[in-house]
Amino acid sequence: MFSKRNPPRASVDLPEASSSRAPQRGSEIEGNRGVSRIATIGPESSVEGNVSGEEELLIEGRVKGRVECKNHPITIGSEGNVVGDVFAQTLYVAGCVEGRLIASHQVTIHRSARVTGTIISPRLALEEGGVFHGSIDMDPEHEVLVAAFGDAPPPGALVGTMVSDAPLQGEDEADAHADHEISRDGVS
Repeated sequence: MFSKRNPPRASVDLPEASSSRAPQRGSEIEGNRGVSRIATIGPESSVEGNVSGEEELLIEGRVKGRVECKNHPITIGSEGNVVGDVFAQTLYVAGCVEGRLIASHQVTIHRSARVTGTIISPRLALEEGGVFHGSIDMDPEHEVLVAAFGDAPPPGALVGTMVSDAPLQGEDEADAHADHEISRDGVS
């Protein structure tokens, strides 16, 4: 009777958190490694300055400054607005960003996202309808990635080539000993 009604909002399919369900504000979720926290900057919150943490982060509010959760995912939700550089293991963007998106694993730009700036990550997914203005660098050895995340290649990055030392007898055997790319996920 006296409650304020919120108008319906457009929904977007955001990635799931470290477990089998999507992040809930400030909630605990069970993942493969036990219980983990998801820090949340809510839609009515505004932060001016740097944000850093060692847990998953969901941004639905406004942030002006540098955001760092280098060992965890960051989700910028459909109501999120970030002006500044964002560093994460994996970045999911459904809101607005002006700045650099830097991820050691992957950046995903969802259909509701509006991004202006630079993306530096070895992997990128851009959904149809997502808007991006800027530059993309997918070199896993990019100096910004190395400076931010260290010398170790990001998960899934090419780390070498497997070549057989066996002498080749003919074309059929040559095909059997062809080079294979090796990633952290295994041989592809």
